[in-house]
Amino acid sequence: MDETGITNGIGDNGLVMGSKSRKLLQKKKSGDRIWTTILECVSADGRFLNPLVIFKGGSLQQQWYPRDLTPFEGWAFKPTKNGWTDDNTAVE
Repeated sequence: MDETGITNGIGDNGLVMGSKSRKLLQKKKSGDRIWTTILECVSADGRFLNPLVIFKGGSLQQQWYPRDLTPFEGWAFKPTKNGWTDDNTAVE
């Protein structure tokens, strides 16, 4: 299982600070951004579950999707309070 996230909107005025001797980077950004999470699950023998896309919100909205959903057939879409996964979402 892997989880990745994307920030909605344009990421301007960002600053990334770090050191080549440390694995931790700190990023300063202006303003709040809405986070969307994508979960993928693949087994060692190549079996997989379709991706789950988690939006921040109380319900799914039509404008969040492209008109043609054919490339995303079988994908699951779910809203959560903060746009992140939690135990209940993972089990679901």
